[in-house]
Amino acid sequence: MTTPIQLTIGMTPPHRNEYLFSDHYLDELLRQDARWSQALPEAETFLGWLQQLYAQEQAQLPEYNESQLEEHWIKPILTQLGHVFEPQASVPGLDAGVTFPDYVFFPDEAARQLAAGAQKTDEYAHHALAVGEAKRWNLDLGKKQKGGGASFEARNPMWQIDYYIRTTELEWGILTNGRLWRLVHKDTSHRLSIYYEVNLVDLLTRGEADALRYFTLFFRQVAFRPDDQGRVFLHDALAASSAYAVALEEDLEQNAYRALEWLMQGFLDLPGNNLGADGLRTTYDNSLYLLYRLLFILYAESRDLLPVANQEYRQHYSLMDVKGDIARGDVPT
Repeated sequence: MTTPIQLTIGMTPPHRNEYLFSDHYLDELLRQDARWSQALPEAETFLGWLQQLYAQEQAQLPEYNESQLEEHWIKPILTQLGHVFEPQASVPGLDAGVTFPDYVFFPDEAARQLAAGAQKTDEYAHHALAVGEAKRWNLDLGKKQKGGGASFEARNPMWQIDYYIRTTELEWGILTNGRLWRLVHKDTSHRLSIYYEVNLVDLLTRGEADALRYFTLFFRQVAFRPDDQGRVFLHDALAASSAYAVALEEDLEQNAYRALEWLMQGFLDLPGNNLGADGLRTTYDNSLYLLYRLLFILYAESRDLLPVANQEYRQHYSLMDVKGDIARGDVPT
């Protein structure tokens, strides 16, 4: 008899997006996509299934070695998500001392079998969708292992998945330690710090199928291949994020120009500054310095690089609060 899981309300965001997609796309535009609502029944089914698996395996997960974790946790999840995969596939082109990738993913069983006959040839990856790498439970996915020397297995796991993507020339990579699941793309995987991540256990313990869609929608097999209309979800997510970024850049350029005008006019309108036509260049330079500093601080606060959660900082120093006060008209006269 298994022990039921105690569900708690998660306070963290349902995903961690490190510049792979647009945050605005993930938080706003995605919810307007019909596929978001259509994915809810699947997420509900997956949640119930995963709760049962977690109840059975929870105590053992930290104790499993990598192979055991794959067998009892990662492979069942991949299968439940509809993936067809080849473990330890003999992909060509690997350097000496490099182990085979843990998974190569295929659109269907026929493609996997066709590729099996082409192992160690350049044709192998032509039939695949993505490559995957698994690590021990809670292993840091962004750091080299201590004491591992110069071996491939000791390298930064993000470097490893990038290596597999570049070698196989596949578009997507999945990297996981069981708890964290990362999605990386060929165009940015070499940066090692660009990825989309979901804390699966956090979403599981929330017990919210709505939030769990940020996992199932992005990591299920159909996200990597064309649907009945020929659309690939992950391609659409990248394209929508890119389109929004372009529009935002154009809007930001216009807003920055207007903000610079307002800053300059403020300096010019203040009688005590005694600024005239001769001081326009100085006014422009210093307004530009101020604008850049304001943008830098607002960006740092938006990415939690400054202690915005600290009440003392937020009340007395935070530009985010000042910005909110101004927007509400709650400013001293």
